[in-house]
Amino acid sequence: MQTQIRRYNIVVKGRVQDIGFRDYVIALANMVKIKGYIFNDIDGSVRMVLEGVKETVNNFLSEIKSSKDIAGVEIESLQQREIAGDFDLPVRFVKLSTDEMYDIDRKLGIGNDYLKEIKHDASVLPDVKKGIDTLNTNFDLYITEQKEHNKRMDEYNQHLEKILEKLAER
Repeated sequence: MQTQIRRYNIVVKGRVQDIGFRDYVIALANMVKIKGYIFNDIDGSVRMVLEGVKETVNNFLSEIKSSKDIAGVEIESLQQREIAGDFDLPVRFVKLSTDEMYDIDRKLGIGNDYLKEIKHDASVLPDVKKGIDTLNTNFDLYITEQKEHNKRMDEYNQHLEKILEKLAER
């Protein structure tokens, strides 16, 4: 049976931007050896150009449609159009930068909307503080663990140095 490599243009519409959807898709695509790229479009969709074995691509797209592994994703539609011809795609599935100024402006707009909400209803601030406190606690734990790890590594390195000195004496 001949392997059927196919190329597709994919458009995913719904709640798919600013929630980690592209990173999820990239990890999945690279895991199943699909080549291509993904980017956010100005219209709010996520677009992909990809290439792979037909059955693998179909399974990949089915997994994306279910998107059960990422919170917040709401796919309204996933359009798949086969692309004819042969052209080069990145070996690994990658994220492309689109209109970065537009994307930055859009994200700043989202941040401003959050700030306006907080200005009118500061009741969310205790939750924000709680989240920051949790992050700080986790960071403090990480620093403590890292210091302990570094201490063990120093002891291990000293032990190795003694072994090397003994070997050098022989």
